[in-house]
Amino acid sequence: MCRSRDGECLDSRDVTLRVQLLGPPSISRDGEPIRLGGRKPWALLTYLLLEDRPPTRRDVAGRLEPEANDPLAALRWLLHQARRAVEPEVQIEERNGRLHIHLDDDVDVDVLRLLAVPDDVAEIETLFSGELLEGMEFDDAPSFEMWLALARTRAHDSASEALWWASTHLASKDPDRALRMVERGMALDPYCDNVNELLIELLVQGDNYAVARDRVAAIEQRYFDGLGVALPDTIRRPLERPRTPAGIPSTPSARGLLESARARLTSGDHDRAVDTARRAADVALATGDPLLELTSLSFLATTLIHTHRGRYEEAKGLLSRAAQLANELGDPSALAEVEREMGFVFVMQGNSSVAEPLFARSVALAEDIDDDLLAGKAETYLGMCLSDRCSWVGAEDALTRAIDRFDRADDRGWQGYAEGTLARMIERSGDPERAQAIADRGTERVRTAGWTAVLPWPMLVSAGCAFASGRREVARDGFAEAFTIGVEIGDPCWESLALRGLASVRLADGDRSAAIDMLEDALMRCRRYVDVYAWARAVILTDLVELEQGDDLHHVDEAIELAVAGPIPDLAERLQAWRRPDRSLQTLAQTPTS
Repeated sequence: MCRSRDGECLDSRDVTLRVQLLGPPSISRDGEPIRLGGRKPWALLTYLLLEDRPPTRRDVAGRLEPEANDPLAALRWLLHQARRAVEPEVQIEERNGRLHIHLDDDVDVDVLRLLAVPDDVAEIETLFSGELLEGMEFDDAPSFEMWLALARTRAHDSASEALWWASTHLASKDPDRALRMVERGMALDPYCDNVNELLIELLVQGDNYAVARDRVAAIEQRYFDGLGVALPDTIRRPLERPRTPAGIPSTPSARGLLESARARLTSGDHDRAVDTARRAADVALATGDPLLELTSLSFLATTLIHTHRGRYEEAKGLLSRAAQLANELGDPSALAEVEREMGFVFVMQGNSSVAEPLFARSVALAEDIDDDLLAGKAETYLGMCLSDRCSWVGAEDALTRAIDRFDRADDRGWQGYAEGTLARMIERSGDPERAQAIADRGTERVRTAGWTAVLPWPMLVSAGCAFASGRREVARDGFAEAFTIGVEIGDPCWESLALRGLASVRLADGDRSAAIDMLEDALMRCRRYVDVYAWARAVILTDLVELEQGDDLHHVDEAIELAVAGPIPDLAERLQAWRRPDRSLQTLAQTPTS
């Protein structure tokens, strides 16, 4: 379904103006090509279409024409060229000192349709035709080049997610078409574990075991040659399932194992809960009961995600199969849960642009069945993603809706968690005083609900607000308390972020050396497991790069890679000064997704 920039559906009338920004850029009106010459007018049009907040003239001029004798005059010429190509269907106007772009209903922009989370398989099949502004480089405008790298990441990852979603949607209805979609997904991102596993899954379901084995071998070689890593076990898992079980176990046996797994989880015996849930999933598969298999896989994946550090890759593979089953069964509630958990994994791994459409789909599914709690959880994580990429208005809208949903559902723990997330967004956008009250309210709700596992989150935000407002001792105590709880519950994310906060206090006290030591300790704790919130690692690394003045090149490269892969624009801007000219942002923008 085509959508305008404001998210409104285009009707069945023919589109008058088409703007293609994916692949070699082009514009056509009623099928006739329109010329827009030069890289910079295309850059301007793309920036105005994709930037969340309308920019000022000075901001745009500084990004696009930093070396011009008169950047504002150069911008006027670029605006003239862009307007001449797209008016009257697209208007570029200045209001309140900022440049706004407005699209009529009969305008189609391919990248906006992609980012609007398309839900039409036929559209997805034809939508992605290449990289954003393919073939264009902007070495003479490094600030825009950094912005474009982040935008390319977002478009690339959104396309990868859309192809995966369409493939799972088609898997049981039209497996041949699903295979074609998977092959397109692999061409786009040959190192996406989910897409590679789905390929093997589809081949196995079609009894093409020999072909599946050959493809596993080829994928294994590609991972080794291209990334220098072993093939993830999840990709070969479809081949390891028993084809013809010696005896078909009874459905009650699988259900009994699943209930036992739930009981073990409730009692805190996480390891045995996982083992029992895995056996339940195997038995459910052998019974041929798709609902039982879906339930078992979802429980196992969720348990791995939220109780077992370092097991996200296995969980993603399980969720990919669960998504296929939920589609087959037409179970919107289960699919909403699966897509939310899958999105959560991608957020933790630092791929928010893959996670965003998953959360958006989860919210839509939950709304269709009128489930406030289900929708609120996905919307909280969606707000976190939007906040990470500095989409302040979108983040506040999503998180405010989530808080209202939890209020209606009477879930004070999740409501407090969402309030802490909203407060973090407001503080990061420059309003710590307003954020403080929300963070304190969130802390009290989570504490009252007894949800100790997430209590440090709103506490850390509250301490950060106090520090930003100049109340250094209050901040110190808040960070220290959050650190203590983090250590007690063994959560390296809270430990690391608390140490980062304490480092900022020490730096304000004038002790730069102690601040660096604390940040290095925080970074070490972040690396204890591979699935610690990537934003935490990125912001700690960025602080370190600034304090070290870019002396540690490994820190610089890792920080920029995380900022581009996120994408995390505010950190990318801070790191711009330390970027090495010989490090290609093009390469970083195409860092393989996990």
